Amino acid sequence: MSTGHSYSLRAWYQSTAKTQFEVYYRNKLGTWTYWTASPWFAANTSYEQAIWDTPPVPAGAEAISFGLNLFSDGQLATDDYEMYDTVGAPSP
Repeated sequence: MSTGHSYSLRAWYQSTAKTQFEVYYRNKLGTWTYWTASPWFAANTSYEQAIWDTPPVPAGAEAISFGLNLFSDGQLATDDYEMYDTVGAPSP
């Protein structure tokens, strides 16, 4: 993970409600801070791949953590999380 780089976040999911990637970063003191979130992905009864490119990583970030989440009642199953630098990322 490098400051100023953008990353392609990917995960397979199925859900009964819309979902999105939520992303946090950790600074050099070890503090986790909310950073950004993707647009919503529609609910799906079969597995679908969610793919989203982050904005450039902010200065001072030393690590990032991300996952798909729900903001309403429902069920969400996820699998096969991936993160790639957008430069040279493989095709989905």
